[in-house]
Amino acid sequence: MIGSHFEIGGGIYYGGDFDKLKKLIPAAIIDPEKIRFFAGYSGWDAGQLDAEMREESWMVFERPAELLRKEPQQLWGELLRSTNSEKAIWANFPDNPNLN
Repeated sequence: MIGSHFEIGGGIYYGGDFDKLKKLIPAAIIDPEKIRFFAGYSGWDAGQLDAEMREESWMVFERPAELLRKEPQQLWGELLRSTNSEKAIWANFPDNPNLN
């Protein structure tokens, strides 16, 4: 990995130097198929996340390296089906419910 980063586990890293990456990909030093970018923000008030976890508003999966190597288009459905819970049926919902 490049620049300031740390390993989350199983060859999955957080951080890095985007400018270096832009130079290493055309030089074929790094395979662009091995890179994924995630951006976003979530914030909570004190105790809010704990309350949401108790309400089962979140689904937690323990295998980050295995999950991040899956195809993004199928990831959510595969995760839901793996839960063996009533929420697994959500995997069959269309991307746009108006098309159902």
